[in-house]
Amino acid sequence: RPPRATRPTPSCWALRFDGGSKDAVPQVNNPKTGHSRNRRLRKWQPGQLDMHHMYVGSSVSTFVILPDSTTILMDAGDLNATRFTQSRLARQIEAIDVFPNDSFTPAGWIVQYLLDFAPASAHRRQPKRKAHQHQLLHIDYLIITHFHADHVGEPEARSKKSPSGTYTLAGVPEVAQHVSFGTLIDRGYPLYDYPKLLRTGGDSTFENYVRWLDQAVREGMHAQRFEVGRDDQITMRHKPSAFPGFRVRNIKRDMSFSRATPDDRSVHTIPGSVLDADREFNENFVSLGMVMHYGDFAYYEGGDQDSRKVNGLLIDTVTPVASAAGRVDVATLNHHGHGMNAALMRDMDPRVMVVQGWAGDHVPTSSMQVIAETTSEQQPRDIFATHIHEKRLRELGQLANLFTSTAGHVVVRVYPPGSQPSDPKVTATQPYEVFVLDANRKVVESRAYTATHKLDA
Repeated sequence: RPPRATRPTPSCWALRFDGGSKDAVPQVNNPKTGHSRNRRLRKWQPGQLDMHHMYVGSSVSTFVILPDSTTILMDAGDLNATRFTQSRLARQIEAIDVFPNDSFTPAGWIVQYLLDFAPASAHRRQPKRKAHQHQLLHIDYLIITHFHADHVGEPEARSKKSPSGTYTLAGVPEVAQHVSFGTLIDRGYPLYDYPKLLRTGGDSTFENYVRWLDQAVREGMHAQRFEVGRDDQITMRHKPSAFPGFRVRNIKRDMSFSRATPDDRSVHTIPGSVLDADREFNENFVSLGMVMHYGDFAYYEGGDQDSRKVNGLLIDTVTPVASAAGRVDVATLNHHGHGMNAALMRDMDPRVMVVQGWAGDHVPTSSMQVIAETTSEQQPRDIFATHIHEKRLRELGQLANLFTSTAGHVVVRVYPPGSQPSDPKVTATQPYEVFVLDANRKVVESRAYTATHKLDA
């Protein structure tokens, strides 16, 4: 395998549908319903809400297309899998390398995926600025849940430098060489002063991200801090009046949370300090949290919310965020499945869960037990994972049967209220479907559901 520095990063990207051998095709665990279709996923259509959870390696990235064609990229990570695995040899926790193969970096595969599935309105014709001449797509929003390498990209000694030489091409900065963004939203812009000054903190991952960000803002990109309690910061940009039933509730940033509903925008503080005795902290605690609503459908994204002790005291962001979110149809599981507890299952009650996994300890046994205790024939749940290690599945034993799929891109497609899903056997007031795509981005599994979690207020 060639080193990462020698992997091609062409100035013009061609669509590739041949990446990945038959060995890379996701294995679907004991499908209880549905069937393998081995076909291309139909393109997004106006009125649909799509969430694409990509499987490209040790990376977390979700591409969202709103009903009016507004586009969002949430995170675009690229963690050094070799460094991660070597640092955890004693615990035998392994990180996956780039998927489906190393002809591109994880960021490169993200760009390939976006080129494949972005709506026609996102494809650039003639970029207005010279700095954007190699950018083939325009995405309306880039949302960064937090600043860990698997969410923003980790610079390595072998990584290429940007054309300006001011930052390294890894993760978000590498994607941005080929994709322009209208507005970036993260937890700290522009000061980045919580829970301490970050710009001078010496973290190479964050410093590389900020060097890219500062240059991107100078070149015309807008940047904002995520505002807790609002439901009008992330909006449809093109035809919002055509789909009045859509909105995004900003429920969590840093250690602040809110229900962010019209009748309750009050902001509360989670107790405790995330700074340890050495004034270091775990970035997971300060992840963003949000809920997307479309008609009767609700979708939760919470980054890497977690619950663990700091200075001997429990810091729990999982429970208050779950309470603020309320009931949802689909939830991405916090922190690759680590940020789970009984309160989350009780308050959010997700019918479908998505795990964005890449390490050998995703998902921990304790989290699977919590899910198992709240799953029954009367209260079914499906878990779709972008990746679960085979060793982890063996360690989980019977709990592994809770997974509907254990590898592949996971796409959630929500149809307009009163419409019909692609499966003619399903009749629903507001249907949504979940698709699992293989290395060639063909459907290998699909299931249909009915949205039931309309926001009351």
